[in-house]
Amino acid sequence: MLSYSRIILENKEGKVLLQLRRRYSIQGGRWSLFGGRIRFNETKEEALVRELKEELDITIKNPKYLFTFYSYGVFPQHIFYASFNSKKVTAQEGEKAVFFSKEEMKQLTFALQLDKALERFFRRKKQSL
Repeated sequence: MLSYSRIILENKEGKVLLQLRRRYSIQGGRWSLFGGRIRFNETKEEALVRELKEELDITIKNPKYLFTFYSYGVFPQHIFYASFNSKKVTAQEGEKAVFFSKEEMKQLTFALQLDKALERFFRRKKQSL
């Protein structure tokens, strides 16, 4: 079964870094969390490290595992979290990388129902305050 590792990269202002998927890709033109498919014999953590290197050319130390979300009730999306305060971000894959606030995200169209994973993240964050 296909499964994926994704990460919520949040800056000091509480904005989350999202990737606009390339138009010709699956669910192209929609917004997504950074990350991707877990390869055979690869852990979800290893996949996340590899994907972040490929997509943003960054290394995140000790990302925090949050939960597993099933997009469309079928595809496991292992969601991680890390603070990320780099001012300049260049997407190596996808159309572009942009920070969005929770309010700004409400206007976006997401790939793989990842808006539901973000809603869950923000609910948990609010409960922990």
